[in-house]
Amino acid sequence: LWALGAAQTAARRTSIGVTANALQYQGRFGSDFWKWSQNQYAPGLVINQYLGRGLDLNTQLFYAELKGRSAPARFFATTLVNANASLKLKLNNGWALKEDAVVQPYLLAGTGLTYVSRTGQADTVRIDNQQSFLDLQAGAGISLRLGPVVSLFVQSSQHW
Repeated sequence: LWALGAAQTAARRTSIGVTANALQYQGRFGSDFWKWSQNQYAPGLVINQYLGRGLDLNTQLFYAELKGRSAPARFFATTLVNANASLKLKLNNGWALKEDAVVQPYLLAGTGLTYVSRTGQADTVRIDNQQSFLDLQAGAGISLRLGPVVSLFVQSSQHW
């Protein structure tokens, strides 16, 4: 996840940013984990609400389309919408690093909802369904403060 957003401080308690998410698939149709050329990209939005020197409420929303083929008669196309709310533990909390440090590492964990619409084929069985799932997320990231009101962050997270 790469994003650009408004920098956040105790004086500016809310930050909003846009994201570019790189997604990798692992499931019944194979695995694209660690195959960087197979990444599929998704736009998103992130909002952070300052709760205290070391803690934020982090909300993320993204829309993605995943496609895969493991054989001529085994393929899928999935559209998904994901929304999560997480607690973000910031290490630039005044104890480990200063709150206005240029490099601001963090950890996050939370839950949310994923809506999935799938089509495809598994050998002779046609796939066509829509479902919603509880989503659990855990991740880590680094925010780079580019100026008083702009930051860039890189985050890696796993969704189950």
